[in-house]
Amino acid sequence: MRAHLEGVDALLIPGAPSANDTQIASERGAPEDARHNSVNAPRTKKHVREEHRSRAAYELALIEQAKNLGMPVIAVCAGSWRLLEAYGGAVETLPAAERALHTDKNNVWGLRHPVDIVSGTRLADAFASAQQNGTEALSGAPVTSTHWAAASEVVPGSFRQSTQAAENTEVRRLPDDILAVAARTSAHGSSSVEAFETRSGAPVMGVQWHPETHLPGMPGRYTDTEGTSPDPAVASSEALFRHFIQAALSYRYRRDMHEEFSTSRPQPD
Repeated sequence: MRAHLEGVDALLIPGAPSANDTQIASERGAPEDARHNSVNAPRTKKHVREEHRSRAAYELALIEQAKNLGMPVIAVCAGSWRLLEAYGGAVETLPAAERALHTDKNNVWGLRHPVDIVSGTRLADAFASAQQNGTEALSGAPVTSTHWAAASEVVPGSFRQSTQAAENTEVRRLPDDILAVAARTSAHGSSSVEAFETRSGAPVMGVQWHPETHLPGMPGRYTDTEGTSPDPAVASSEALFRHFIQAALSYRYRRDMHEEFSTSRPQPD
């Protein structure tokens, strides 16, 4: 797996229409909400389930190796679920009423809702750099959101440990030791986790929304068909990716310096 990341400066875990093995029924919703799971639903074809499990294992292995290397990681939507799983956290299916805020099959790229960014986080630094008024950028920032689950919390600010992590006696995985909430939904009474990041060390971040949809050539770049009115989320989305490009360049510099030092040291006779 280390060879797969050779020469790589940062790791992106993209989204996918699949659930996590750590996904649980929402404790805030009705029992039937647990069935809103595209992987475990009976209609899901066997080859799709197998592909999901294969991809999940590969992504978890990549993330583990990125941890060892101190490599920056950004994970998007369902990719953030995988990242949370890698740090011992669990994913929760949103209650039906709240899920409607985040999911619209007829308007996948146009669904928007505001988020509140937690001040003092790396995400806050990235968003603040997108506007002259940094405070405005942190409160009610619009994002493109399409998902049916989110990070599960025991209480606000404390991530639920997954069953798999709790049963692993060889490796201690308490997500709260490493991860902190970086953003929450701020619409219609919802306050679900929209982003989280590592408290220290290499920049590692999971965002529940889709900032990539606002990049050049993507369907969320403009609000009109003529391509003359940029979407309000363009500035913050580009700032987020600039933040990780800088983190990737810093990682590359450290890696190159380490390799140069290792090869230039005098070898013992």
